[in-house]
Amino acid sequence: MTITPPISNKRSHDNYIAIAKAIGIICVVIWHSRPPQWLGMLTMFFAVPLFFFASGYFYKPANDFKELKTFYWKRIKGLYFPFVKWSLLFLLLHNICFHFNIYNDQYGFRGEVSHLYSITEFMKHAINIVCTMRDNEQLLGAFWFIRALFLGALLVATVQFFFRRWGFINRYIMFFVLLFASIVATHFNISIPVIGSIGLILFSATFYVAGYCYRKIENEWCYSKLSLFITTLVTFAGLVYFNRVVGVLGIHTADILPYSIVGLCGIVMVLNLSKRIELHSIRSLLYYIGNNTMIILSLHFISFKLVSLIKIGLYGWPIERLAEFPVIEQNNEFWWFLYCMIGLATPLLIQYGYDNTKKLLCNK
Repeated sequence: MTITPPISNKRSHDNYIAIAKAIGIICVVIWHSRPPQWLGMLTMFFAVPLFFFASGYFYKPANDFKELKTFYWKRIKGLYFPFVKWSLLFLLLHNICFHFNIYNDQYGFRGEVSHLYSITEFMKHAINIVCTMRDNEQLLGAFWFIRALFLGALLVATVQFFFRRWGFINRYIMFFVLLFASIVATHFNISIPVIGSIGLILFSATFYVAGYCYRKIENEWCYSKLSLFITTLVTFAGLVYFNRVVGVLGIHTADILPYSIVGLCGIVMVLNLSKRIELHSIRSLLYYIGNNTMIILSLHFISFKLVSLIKIGLYGWPIERLAEFPVIEQNNEFWWFLYCMIGLATPLLIQYGYDNTKKLLCNK
């Protein structure tokens, strides 16, 4: 007996995949709010890989050059343009943020303090953002994911297009080849000018292809109680295996294979839970969150500053501590939860206000 609805091949923005993305972005914000270590470790097992996986789930290989160009253009519109738009906006606001102590020359991420930009520095950063998708502002630190997804998706589509005539080059072979290649590239620290770390791109592409594979084998058993039990057990077993926070970014060579196993089980666990959540009224809220992950990714760090201001006021700390990134970790045993709530609610309220204003203007 199953509690899940039948598997549907309909590509919809309002289904369990959207709910899974909502859970993923909530977990990303939780991690950035600096929760207890065990919770941070758990969220990092699957939160970011889930987005590569979900994007790959909807991947459709190109059969001719026209379809490949269409694929490129969709990725450019959906990933590159938003990356550049948000990055240039925050770049323009850098000196304003500096004057308000959101950045300063005393605090920053892992000791990387900031300074006022000159016109030359603005131009240099802008060129790097547009040409390499790098050098974006600290408040958009999570945007490394967009770059990795963009390059990983283009890599998969291009390789599969040029090898499409060979029957032995299928989705499953591609998965294992990418996994092996990511291990090799990470071990030898291979990088290419402009592109950067090849290991990161290959590992991101591995989870992208995993989603593509999963769509082919997806069936009712994937959402059974037994599947949920096994995947949950393996995911939580990662807390025993790993003694530190691990993730796609900056992963050690020896961690790639075990992290892949734990991460894939975590993803299936989340999809399984999403299928069950889809049966309840809360699904509408999660659909909205899952379909607005970009603005959460863009604004949750700046939203954290609202909570940091409250902490500074209550504890009598100097205003310069507002530049601590991503949060003020001192006395954070309970504050992380408020950071998380504000980091999610503020971007969503902004998006909701924008959507409704747009509707009103369109109806006039």
